[in-house]
Amino acid sequence: MKFYIIVVAVLVLLLSGCQSVETKTVDGEIHGIDQENETLVIYAGSHLTEEEKANNKVESEREYAEAFMVEMVGEAEIEGEVSTFEELRHFQKVEVEIQGEYTPDLVTNNELISKHEELTKYTAEGISVIPYTKEDLVQELTVEKGELALHAFNEEDNGMRQYHDSEGEHVFTLLTSRGTSEDDVRNTEELLNIYDDSTTYIITDQEGIVLHTNDQDDIEEFVEDLDNE
Repeated sequence: MKFYIIVVAVLVLLLSGCQSVETKTVDGEIHGIDQENETLVIYAGSHLTEEEKANNKVESEREYAEAFMVEMVGEAEIEGEVSTFEELRHFQKVEVEIQGEYTPDLVTNNELISKHEELTKYTAEGISVIPYTKEDLVQELTVEKGELALHAFNEEDNGMRQYHDSEGEHVFTLLTSRGTSEDDVRNTEELLNIYDDSTTYIITDQEGIVLHTNDQDDIEEFVEDLDNE
């Protein structure tokens, strides 16, 4: 009888072990949505060199983007800011719980945009949609130590221009011009206090925002102050 009980106990342990599947949580952004097949393309970050970051440019055939595809299983849960697959949107920040081990896979920009079917595919057991914070957005705007960047939001007159110091050197190592919209999943307008009726200019260094204005004269004054330091 004791032998029988031990055998049953061992079988129960083996069966329960076979049924349990290890999972891994990966952070990223939704980069593609296939509603019909309930699959998602997840962008999990860039692997750039210091030179590529400084020049804001990557060779077309360079595999730098960490990305993968996930398909939902029947019991997969979606929680957080939304609760159904139909509510998922591009660029939402997510935590994806996938089955099994996860191995980072780097692809080119072209593969990320137009060759989703070639991405490594995982099965998702759950997805949490996480709201962006101001810190998330500011971190994306920062540059390397000793550098400055000028970002323009909702620029309509294409007035972005390069500024120079007293020695004729470029003040800003990075210039960006971007728009926002009311349905921006990043909530950029509110988190970064973007003006409704004019262009918003934000200057950043390695730590965060050093100037927030809608007046280009403030930028001129900022550059002049740099010369006087």
